[in-house]
Amino acid sequence: MHIEIVPKARLEGEWPTLADALLPVVREDPNGSIEGLRQKLLAGSAVLFHADGEANGYLVVEVSQEDGRLVGWVSYAIGGFTGGPKARLAMIRHGLAEIENAMRNAGCAENRICGRDWSRVLPDYEPFTERRNGLRKVL
Repeated sequence: MHIEIVPKARLEGEWPTLADALLPVVREDPNGSIEGLRQKLLAGSAVLFHADGEANGYLVVEVSQEDGRLVGWVSYAIGGFTGGPKARLAMIRHGLAEIENAMRNAGCAENRICGRDWSRVLPDYEPFTERRNGLRKVL
């Protein structure tokens, strides 16, 4: 599996394709819009990661400031995996570890995930109640 940050320069040229890929998960967010996501990505308050190989998809990380520290949020994830359940679990954990390293290098103190219940997949995350199925990890 290879994970890369999609540079802003590519966002503009590839936006129609990227928007089509991300639209199903953005539609699930009552506060989200595809244009709002595009603006966040272009402004740098969100980063788009692309995975290919055994895992193929996209992950959006938004960054916010809380109590004087940066917090990364995995706000959208969409894609698929090859292999069985154990292989998928290993790929999710490996990919998220790479993204956590990128967050850490960008100065984020914490990563948060919410939406679907990922608690069994991410046992090193602890729950937080501010969001539905919220999980957090100090980086």
